[in-house]
Amino acid sequence: MEYKMRFKCILVLYNINYNQSETFNDLVNTEYFHNNRIDIIVVDNSTADYQNSTVENNESIHYISMDGNVGLSKAYNQALNHITDKKGNLIVLLDDDTQITNQYFQEIEKAYINQNADIYLPVIYDQEGSLLSPSIMKKYRCLRAENLDEISDKNICGINTGMAIKGDIFSHYRYNENLFLDFVDHNFIRDMKEQKRKIVYVNTKLEQNFSLLEDDYESSLKRFKIAKKDIYEYYNHRGLISKCVYYYTIIRRKMKNYRQFKKIGIFFE
Repeated sequence: MEYKMRFKCILVLYNINYNQSETFNDLVNTEYFHNNRIDIIVVDNSTADYQNSTVENNESIHYISMDGNVGLSKAYNQALNHITDKKGNLIVLLDDDTQITNQYFQEIEKAYINQNADIYLPVIYDQEGSLLSPSIMKKYRCLRAENLDEISDKNICGINTGMAIKGDIFSHYRYNENLFLDFVDHNFIRDMKEQKRKIVYVNTKLEQNFSLLEDDYESSLKRFKIAKKDIYEYYNHRGLISKCVYYYTIIRRKMKNYRQFKKIGIFFE
């Protein structure tokens, strides 16, 4: 019988029950799931018991509890350790609030067959209709692109949501667990570029709720404290210029926060 590649979908939940996850409900309703082409690894990063262990009621659905919010990198790595048949399959990274359709899997599979890349990025727009991913990776910073025409093989970058990765990559690679949330994706792409991996974007569109656009001041401040550590980790080991970019990025984040909320407290964090 002809072998068909399977999708190993890593779905990280945070403080919700899986039934409340738009992504989970979309996944189990796809033809790919009903045709036994999808395995779902639910990684529970919740800080309380949301009864998510009951999700493991199907041989294609697996549950992992992280016993609290330990960060995205550790959640991904735990899921990767759980997946024994990585080779010949695609690892898909998913948030809990992303709309996923059959068309997503069809386009990713078509690209997998025709383009022979290592990493496949969907086209993602934020809730304001701006292009969020793919983006542009320069030597020290990642920037949003105005349109897809600006994206090239050399400068392509992207976010975790919907990223599909050849499982073979993870035979000898794990995510940097010193990164909690921010720059997990950029650090991964940077590492893959250093390994000369082929990265492409795929003609399938997703919409991502970009939380920085909707956070209130307290949420924004809490996120900044996490981001500050992640930004330091991302830039710290790359020389003097990279450290200067770290300070520039921190100041830029603070200024953006101040313009949004007009609260001077951000400058003392």
